[in-house]
Amino acid sequence: LAALVGFTPLSEQLEDDELAALVSRFQSVAFDLVAEKGGRVVKTLGDEVMVVCEELGTAIEIATTLASGYAHDEQLPDARVGMAYGPVLVAQGDFFGPTVNLASRLVAIAPPGMVVVSEEVRLALDPETRPGLTPFGPRRLKGIGWTTSWVVEPSVSDGKMARPALEDFYSALLDDDAEELYERAPCGYLSTTPEGTIVKVNQTFLTWTGHQRAELVGRRQFVELLTGGGRIYHETHYAPMLQTQGTAREIAFELLTADGRRLPCLVNAVLERDATGAPIVIRIAIFDATDRREYERELLRAKQRAEESENAATLLARTLQQTLIPPALPEIPGLDLAAVYRPAGRGEEVGGDFYDVFEIGDGDWVVVIGDVCGKGAEAAVVTALARYTIRAAAAQQSSPSDFLATLNDALIRQGTGRFCTVAAARFTKISGRWHVTVCSAGHPLPLLVRGGTSPRPAGEYGTLLGVFDSPLLRDCALAFNAGDHLVFFTDGVTEARRGRNFYGDDRLGAAAAGRASAQDLVDRILDDVLQFQQGISADDIAILVVRGSEADE
Repeated sequence: LAALVGFTPLSEQLEDDELAALVSRFQSVAFDLVAEKGGRVVKTLGDEVMVVCEELGTAIEIATTLASGYAHDEQLPDARVGMAYGPVLVAQGDFFGPTVNLASRLVAIAPPGMVVVSEEVRLALDPETRPGLTPFGPRRLKGIGWTTSWVVEPSVSDGKMARPALEDFYSALLDDDAEELYERAPCGYLSTTPEGTIVKVNQTFLTWTGHQRAELVGRRQFVELLTGGGRIYHETHYAPMLQTQGTAREIAFELLTADGRRLPCLVNAVLERDATGAPIVIRIAIFDATDRREYERELLRAKQRAEESENAATLLARTLQQTLIPPALPEIPGLDLAAVYRPAGRGEEVGGDFYDVFEIGDGDWVVVIGDVCGKGAEAAVVTALARYTIRAAAAQQSSPSDFLATLNDALIRQGTGRFCTVAAARFTKISGRWHVTVCSAGHPLPLLVRGGTSPRPAGEYGTLLGVFDSPLLRDCALAFNAGDHLVFFTDGVTEARRGRNFYGDDRLGAAAAGRASAQDLVDRILDDVLQFQQGISADDIAILVVRGSEADE
């Protein structure tokens, strides 16, 4: 098992798209490295990857390659790797058992960039050919108990150990030479007077910057080595912080090297005082942040690319969505119509909600509202199929149940695997009065709002479309008078949530009650639903209101 170091705090700092890119790269590197060595990636779980290999030597090579590969990747943090050896239980392509549990515990205690293996691994390896192993000491592992484990010693060519500064540092460490440890440390060291004049500098700093010791010690101040912006920050923040707090940590500066280059760095500093409290020396540790800065820049570039892609996707989704609903509702003598469509979230995906109003004869109109399962381009294909199939069928068939049955046949023949719900109504004007026939195919029933009475559902529930060969569909006829409203809506209205509470039918009925124009009623319901969800719609919302106009009264 391999896991990224510091993934939890990193995930709290990154935006969703940056985090997705990070996880995707982590998994991609794993697949590439493991496949190259002949292993197999079983599964990935966000910041973890599980690998199996039957040949133990190859497994060791894969483990060290993963640790080294992530250490060299500038876009990813280091990884911990834990490895166990033994029998496993295989079920449905996954691996289980004590061996897997042990590997999971070992990866949790592995140092960053290192591979920790179980005692069983050490015993199974050939003593003549196995890599160097360093005892990691007995550890108490949760659910397992006291266990002996070993750290695989990386070769000098692997991982970040290959950098010259670290080689020199560890060489000096073996000899326990304090002077060499200072001069060859993997970070730059400076000592300055309280006023900032450099009095001591180590060789690492000189190597990084190209300056000569004689040019700096006693001659120049630390602030003089900074860029213009760094000097301003030094005077306004860094120096006052040292004087008031005595320390400054992880201050980002850019150093000017001897040949004019800029070296990104992080600075930690401590102001030391004597027994009387007077400042005597400032000790500064400088860390090369070149790789970190490039990583941050790449993250910024990735974020910008993601934002551009998201904006393009949102524009495409909105453009496509506009083709699935009428650009404007028709004007029908004797009827007042209004409708609204509100996509979920920020509208970056094409939704499955749709509505339509079209004429099939003089004084003969069809109103349709529906909801296709799912979102995206595939849902849009089914939405377009539903809308235009209903238009064609309504021209040939008289009742809503008939043309909805035709749509059901078309969906099944298409074989998309997606279902939809539809509520359809046919408005027919006979002897100057409107008559309505309503049919629902698994869709919320429209609300009939009449003056002096509470809103009530109109019609009967039927079977959703695209699933059964012979859906149960019933027509329901009703008179439609001047001042009456029929409120069509999708489940994004009644199933809107705030915590564990749903918006529900009762609240919709209260919002729909009372006399109002069709547009006022649409606006009132939409505002109430959005207010219930605190301004953010979790699902697509479509509302269409038909009102008998006052001219017929």
